[in-house]
Amino acid sequence: MFKGLFRFKLLLPSLVVVIVVIAVKLSVHYILGFTGYIKFSDIGVLLGAGVFFSSILVNGVMADFKESEKIPANMCGNLENIYDVLTLVGSDSKYQDNSEIDCAAAKKSLRSIASHLLSYIYQEMSSKELLSEINDSQKPVTSQMYKSGIAAPVVMKVQNEFQALRGSVTRLGVIADTGFIPAGYAILEVIITLTIASLFITTFDTNFTEVFITAFVTLLYTYIYLLIKDLDNPFEYEKGKRGGCAEVDIRVIESCVQSLSLRE
Repeated sequence: MFKGLFRFKLLLPSLVVVIVVIAVKLSVHYILGFTGYIKFSDIGVLLGAGVFFSSILVNGVMADFKESEKIPANMCGNLENIYDVLTLVGSDSKYQDNSEIDCAAAKKSLRSIASHLLSYIYQEMSSKELLSEINDSQKPVTSQMYKSGIAAPVVMKVQNEFQALRGSVTRLGVIADTGFIPAGYAILEVIITLTIASLFITTFDTNFTEVFITAFVTLLYTYIYLLIKDLDNPFEYEKGKRGGCAEVDIRVIESCVQSLSLRE
């Protein structure tokens, strides 16, 4: 039940802003006796500009979000593929007694990397530490496979999987740490502020339309702005919890950790 309510997390601060704006609007109207200078139709340009810039930013952050959704699965796929190769090598009678390659130690390091992927996303580990662990795991694995006489294409596959894993970790960090076009946020904030401020000097035909339209416009713009900010960092996790309501699902990594821990 409470997990379902989490989707309304952005709605609560938006409603707070709506209540404040409505209170100011009614105070200006009934206490100061100011009913406004302009008609609602006159601020149509501001409303249109807000919708236009909001759509640009939403498209931009959604593109990053859709790319981000692929990263956890890609990282797990890389680890699983390397693990499969090590399993095949370890089951081959030619290499079981080969002292040059230690498949058990290599698999243990992969399980550790999988676990630390979660630690990295939960901000309990830096990207530098995680990448260093990946590098420390790759070097002995690939060198041992070369020395053991394993076919070059197989070794290259393992090396390519490690490289793809490093690329995904780096990309995840860039997406989490980089905001989407700060100048775009600035102009959107100006437009939203001007639009809401213009409602204070707008005259309406009835009290109902005054409250309803002011509340609707304020709620719409505030919610869209908060949603864009939330989508801008799809990996906003901390200490095992989601920081926002629009985060990439990382259950695939949790499943990967469990899967590798159960495999030989």
